[in-house]
Amino acid sequence: MFPGTSTMNQLQKIIAVTGRPKPDDVEAIQSAFAASMLDSIPDEKEFKTLNEMFPKAKSDAIDLLKKLLQFNPDKRMDADEALKHPYVSLFHSAKDEPICTHPIKLYFNDNKKYSINEYREKLYSEIRKNKKRRHKGTEEGQPEQTSAQTTTQTSTPSTTATTTSSSSSKTKTK
Repeated sequence: MFPGTSTMNQLQKIIAVTGRPKPDDVEAIQSAFAASMLDSIPDEKEFKTLNEMFPKAKSDAIDLLKKLLQFNPDKRMDADEALKHPYVSLFHSAKDEPICTHPIKLYFNDNKKYSINEYREKLYSEIRKNKKRRHKGTEEGQPEQTSAQTTTQTSTPSTTATTTSSSSSKTKTK
C-alpha cells in the first residue's frame, strides 16, 4: 500500500493519506526513535484519501482500512474487531480461530535501525526459538501453544513496548 524508497519516504506516503499523527498518538507508540522520525518529516502539501487511492473499493473496505491505519495503537482496530468487521465477516469463524493463552515475547531494540533482511532474520530466529520451546514443552506433557496471537516486545534503554497481534493482524503497543 505504501511502498517507500526508505523508512522516511514510506512514512511520508502514509502521512499523506492518514494525516500527521497528533502528539498524544505519537506518545502512545512509546518509541523515541519513531517520534524523532515523525518530527523530522516535512509537512505534507499533497494529501490523498483512501477513496482516491482505491476508487473501486467498497465503502466497507475503506472503513476497515481507516480503522487499521491508526498511528495510535490504542485507537487501532484489533484482530478480533477486524474479523468481525462487515468487510471480512464472511471469513470469520469464531470456532476456527485459535487464541493463544499467553503472550509470545520477541525482543528488539527499538532505537536500532535494522535492514529488512536483518529484521526478518531476527524475527525468524525468535520464531524458531519459540517453536523449539513449544515443541519441547509438548514432549514433556505440557499442552501445545497456538500461534494465533503473538506479543512483540521491543526494548530500548528508555522504553519497553508490547505489541499484540492475532491471526489476522493486530498491532497494539502499550
